[in-house]
Order: sequence, then structure tokens, then C-alpha cells
Amino acid sequence: MRTITVLTLLLLAFAGISRERKPITVEYKGDRPNIVDFARAYFSAIEERGDNSSTTAKRFKAEYVNQNPRNEVIAVAYIVDPDPNGTNVREIPGGKVIKVLSNDARWIVDLREAWNGWFRIGPEIDTGEDDAIDLKTTNCWVHGSLLGAKTRNYGDEVLKFHAKPDSKSTVNFTVSNVVGVKFLDATMEWAKVSYTDNNGKKLIGWIEIEWLCGNPYSTCP
Repeated sequence: MRTITVLTLLLLAFAGISRERKPITVEYKGDRPNIVDFARAYFSAIEERGDNSSTTAKRFKAEYVNQNPRNEVIAVAYIVDPDPNGTNVREIPGGKVIKVLSNDARWIVDLREAWNGWFRIGPEIDTGEDDAIDLKTTNCWVHGSLLGAKTRNYGDEVLKFHAKPDSKSTVNFTVSNVVGVKFLDATMEWAKVSYTDNNGKKLIGWIEIEWLCGNPYSTCP
């Protein structure tokens, strides 16, 4: 893995960001730089940090429709944010930060729905110990690039990651061992995730949520 720190001054023409912003740290895996993958990681990072929060928030307010009015838990994930300053939980995507989760704990969250790479999480956030917190609101959003899980193929089952949330759709890739993934999108039964293989190649596909474990400490039953 190489960590690339990018001064926003170098990308002002592309991102439209103020010169007063601080440098951004992007987690980038791979032996050889790939400008497309790096650009995706960079803009994902600035979106989560809120540098283009105004655009994201306006789009959310114009487009958002609650996909889970019953507020059911569709999946469980854990925070995988490398930022030493902690993880932002926002009132809406790109909106006001209502809580910063410190990076000295492994936070576990319930996922309720997805919107454009962001996930609405449940108000109760746990670490598996005694320091759980309750945000006391259903309006809690975290960017999917900060949410992780592991596959549950503990018996070396071959898992298929599909092009669509449909078992009959094209298989994008398979894994036969337990791997870590990050969330990109979700329905009530499927999750779109990204997985970086041992060669640093980023793979994307849909998998049934039942095959994902959001416990960072142990396996799931």
C-alpha cells in the first residue's frame, strides 16, 4: 500500500476547492500508480471530507427518497477509516457533522439504506464493549468508502460477485477465501462492494448480504 498526500492546490481546476483547504490523504493500493483508480479514490475522499458538501447536500435534498421507511437493518458494517482525526457522521450526505467517531475504537454500525455512495446508519453505534453511543436520530449518514465487512465463506466456499443484484447476472469475479470489502451500494438483500486483490486490483460486484459479516472481532454465526 502506498499513501499519497495530495495538496489540493494541484487539483483546483478539477475539484473547485478553496486554496485554504488542508492536504488530503488518500489510501491507494497497488504497486503501479493508476490515474483512474487514484482519481476515484481522491474524489471519494474529498466528498466524504465535505469539500464539495454543498453540491452533495443540494443533490441529496433534491433527489432523496427514503428506500427503507420501516427503518429495518439491512446489513452490519464496521468503520474502516484511516483518518487519524476520526470518522464524520453527518446529518445528510455532505451536510453538517453531528458526531466524530474516534479512530481508537472499532465502531460497528447498522446499515439502513444507501444513496449515491452514502449510507444511512442506525443511531446506536457499538464497539462490542461498554462504550456504545446513541445519536438519538435516524438522520445519520456515513460515506461507503469508510464502511467495511468480511465475507463469511469460512468453509472456503466460492463466492460469486455479480454485475447486478441478481444471481442470474454476469459474475464479475469470485473469491474462495475470507476477504475484506467496502460498501458502495445496497438493496434490502444485496450489497455492492469493492475488493482489492493481492495485486492491488480493485474489483467491484454485488453479493447477497447474508454472505457478509460486519463483526471486526470474530466470525459471524
